[in-house]
Amino acid sequence: MTTLTTSWNGHPGLPAYIDFLEWALRHEETRQAFRRSTGNAPIPAGERLQRFSDWVEANLYGRPEDFPAEAEAA
Repeated sequence: MTTLTTSWNGHPGLPAYIDFLEWALRHEETRQAFRRSTGNAPIPAGERLQRFSDWVEANLYGRPEDFPAEAEAA
């Protein structure tokens, strides 16, 4: 079993990130953007899921440190 590693692990915002990631996996335009950017099709398992998650964090959702006001409130 592969464990997904994100910068959101251990952060109170992790459930929202997972919801967004699930949405992104189903959103065709996002899947096409990932494919154009990386040459890979997003697959909801294993190493490909990790690559998709990393791409989503970097290009769409952001990381906890990208939201300093929320980090201070947590």
